[in-house]
Amino acid sequence: MRAALITGLLLAALETANIVAEHFLSLRSPASHIVPASAMGLMILCFATSAAIEASSRGIIRSILAAVLTAVVGMTLSCSIGIILIAVKTPEFLGQAISNATTHVIVGPIIAVVVGLIAGSMTLIATSIKRGVLLSIAIGDGIMIAAGVQLLVTAASLPRDERPPLVSAGMLLCALGLAILPSLIVSLRPSTSVPPSPAQSAAERP
Repeated sequence: MRAALITGLLLAALETANIVAEHFLSLRSPASHIVPASAMGLMILCFATSAAIEASSRGIIRSILAAVLTAVVGMTLSCSIGIILIAVKTPEFLGQAISNATTHVIVGPIIAVVVGLIAGSMTLIATSIKRGVLLSIAIGDGIMIAAGVQLLVTAASLPRDERPPLVSAGMLLCALGLAILPSLIVSLRPSTSVPPSPAQSAAERP
């Protein structure tokens, strides 16, 4: 679970930066839309990365646990730091900050379970797929993520009441694409296995 812990600390740093940007910087459109959406995407990517690394050697249950650990570490640390910063800088928003933090700490691990299940399953499935097919799937995954981003960009240019269908579709495509991306990368890594020495080969012969 070391990778999950490290990824959780990385997620905490990213989410803290997002909190600072949203609460203390005067973001204008399109940055005001890009920053929170990017934070959500990075969160899913962190969950999926932990799950894919763990699933490649220890199975799907451990992949889900790894994603949840990443969520707990990342959400707890970032929300705690965010509450402290808001309490010091803008105490009038402290109540809202605590409410938002509570939601993130509860919902984050739930999302991690789903992402961990998807990423872990994809990692295990990919072990039985030929490399050429995996490369084709990876290209398709990249296209899916790009299509999701394009839908979100298009939605941002529309009147608010016309955005929900495109936003929902764009977020779904991006979330699914990011959830399986680390699994494809892990599966496409060059093998680092060391061939047996002549002495080992001789010992294994009957």
